[in-house]
Amino acid sequence: MIGDAVRNIPDFPEKLANELKHCIVAHHGELEYGSPKKPALAEAMALNLADNADAKDADTDRVFQR
Repeated sequence: MIGDAVRNIPDFPEKLANELKHCIVAHHGELEYGSPKKPALAEAMALNLADNADAKDADTDRVFQR
């Protein structure tokens, strides 16, 4: 999907495409949580932290709605 999308953008940098793919693949952060790769870029780690914060926020909402 990402590969198809970036191929449609003229002159999209290959390095950026690879970094974007890595961020998506590694966003779960840990192998135990289903991530095929651990974050190896600061951007991937930031995405992982944002994903975790969102999940915790959703859990908190569920707890207080009961």
